[in-house]
Amino acid sequence: MLYFTLLTFLLTFIPFSFSYASYSICKLVRNMDDRDIDNENRIPLILIHGINGTSSINFPFIDGSDEKEKEYFQNFITFFYEQNLYTKYKLYRFHYLSNQYSVKDIAQELQEKLDAFILNNSIADSKFVIVAHSMGGVSCKIIHGRT
Repeated sequence: MLYFTLLTFLLTFIPFSFSYASYSICKLVRNMDDRDIDNENRIPLILIHGINGTSSINFPFIDGSDEKEKEYFQNFITFFYEQNLYTKYKLYRFHYLSNQYSVKDIAQELQEKLDAFILNNSIADSKFVIVAHSMGGVSCKIIHGRT
């Protein structure tokens, strides 16, 4: 009986919905690199990986600075700095757990993270660029209402 009462309490006071499941599955971080310049007028460029792009890193501790979390994007990051794109763009990375949640939940979380970054002035409320691969691109298309 105690188990049933506790379960009822938890379901009543701690509601859970799969639509809210994505709150802890995604991270939008600024790419930290010594080659960066101090120019806040650069256009945000957000990299979004494909399926299983975050599977080999310690997800809860992603902060933008660890080399392991950059591995998926390493070819692009190298190109980005070699071609001096960092003078025009400020690089961000969006990480998500693709093997545990739906693409719809990931898209919802991407939208919420972008909104939060704009709200707290981490990203200007103006144009920005998204470079997405595979499932990351599908998530972006969902945000824009295209599938």
